[in-house]
Amino acid sequence: MSCRLRLHDQGIAMLELMIALLIFSVGVMGFARAQLLGKQAAYDALQRSIATVLAGDVLERMRANASHVRLDSVHALGGAAGWLPRPAADCETSSCVGAQWAVYDLWHWQQQLRGGTLLYPQACIVTTAGTVRVEISWRAMSRAVDEGSSPCAEDGGRRHRLTLFSFLGSA
Repeated sequence: MSCRLRLHDQGIAMLELMIALLIFSVGVMGFARAQLLGKQAAYDALQRSIATVLAGDVLERMRANASHVRLDSVHALGGAAGWLPRPAADCETSSCVGAQWAVYDLWHWQQQLRGGTLLYPQACIVTTAGTVRVEISWRAMSRAVDEGSSPCAEDGGRRHRLTLFSFLGSA
């Protein structure tokens, strides 16, 4: 009788071990998923920070040369709009007047946008009566909240968007 009890006890111990192993593996998978979501959120936050710095940079460039910012204009960069060609005047190696600086600054900023870590960036700069709206969108790892349609977010879904508004003053 004691032999039977021991075999039965060994079966229960094996069952307990398998259940404990199942619970442990579910916990490890949950931890791995949390790590993945954390890395994804950190990468998305990095991309939003880069977009914020780029939007601030183009606003400062426009403020520095406000008298030559074209009012009532829209500049769409990237995506279906394409990219601006290199300007004829290289303002870093030769002297330029205000209008040439405005064209060169926009082209130089575009190069920073293209060469950064944003995935498939697109940008729109809209100036109207002394105000400016800078919108940058990029493809992100996580799904984006639907913020409405925009020419700067053509392929929807995973495109994140940052919009900054500012006042340039009268030119």
